[in-house]
Amino acid sequence: MKFAALTRLEGNVHRVGEIIGVLAKYGLADWVKSLNYSWIQDRIQSVDGQHIPNLKTEERARLACIELGTTFIKLGQVLSTRPDLVGPEMARELAHLQTAAPADPPDTVRATIEAEFGQPLSNLFAEFAEAPLASASIAQVHLARLHSGEQVVVKVQHAGIADKIMPDLDILAGLAELAEKHAPQMRLYQPVAVVRQFRRTLLRELDFTTERRNLEEFAEHFAQDATVHFPRAYAPFSTRRVLTMERLEGILGTDAAALATSGADLNEFARRGANMYLQMIFRDSFYHADPHPGNLMLLPGGVIGVLDCGMVGRLDEELADGIDEMLVAVVTHNSGDLGEVILRLGSAPPSLISSPTMWASPSTTWT
Repeated sequence: MKFAALTRLEGNVHRVGEIIGVLAKYGLADWVKSLNYSWIQDRIQSVDGQHIPNLKTEERARLACIELGTTFIKLGQVLSTRPDLVGPEMARELAHLQTAAPADPPDTVRATIEAEFGQPLSNLFAEFAEAPLASASIAQVHLARLHSGEQVVVKVQHAGIADKIMPDLDILAGLAELAEKHAPQMRLYQPVAVVRQFRRTLLRELDFTTERRNLEEFAEHFAQDATVHFPRAYAPFSTRRVLTMERLEGILGTDAAALATSGADLNEFARRGANMYLQMIFRDSFYHADPHPGNLMLLPGGVIGVLDCGMVGRLDEELADGIDEMLVAVVTHNSGDLGEVILRLGSAPPSLISSPTMWASPSTTWT
């Protein structure tokens, strides 16, 4: 492990120095001091290391993610969904991370699309807006119209984004291995397992064919539900780095003012959203794994539009059955059964002490 971790770090010395410098700048590098390697210690000592005044640890973590760029913003967003790992206050702060990023220039976007399809942009689209509708950390979105007349949005991956992300993933893996080996206070958070899962998730997100298949599967599952709509994906106009989808017209879930003045029944909209997620989990065992308000849209008639399906989750039969058991235990107020199911399904660190006194007996109830 030691050799593999150091190989990952030493192969990206300059970037490692940047990362450690930013962590030290925001007062987040204390655990790195336990890594007894001189070239790492030199980089800690070469920066100021002063804490940013009047900011809580959670705020400093968010700002450090922003300064470190795409990979770390994405990691922060993933951790924002895991209050069990980072605590509720850190999770709430990381949920404020935004992935806005500078857009590629029009010539670069055109070159990316034409390289993917091997033909001129004009052969693919009757109209293509050069100015992006939005630009996030991995891709930007452009309005367009197909020659057949359909209004679409085209998601185009930023040029060179994979080359920027891969070294950071290697560095994170190396740091996670060293942290788990040398920093006892970090082991509780299972950094190696977290980074491994994050790597799989991010690499899948870089392949737009995965998102296209997700859209198609969601659309099939909700084909008979008029209250939920997933944008149609156009396979002939999509590749690993370009995804063409139906254009949805509505109000984003982040636009609270527009939602309030829309005249729609927002309680019913919320109920439909809750039902949608219950159906994803308990009926389909296939769910949207990035359910923040910016990925939901109020469409005419109170219909829920669902965007950005690059991150999904699947439940195997054992986990689905276990979730059912947990709900039964909660409803029947049986803390013993609940604890047993959580321990059986979860990935508990070795330091977790299991004893007869840890969990209430199966007959214990609470009010």
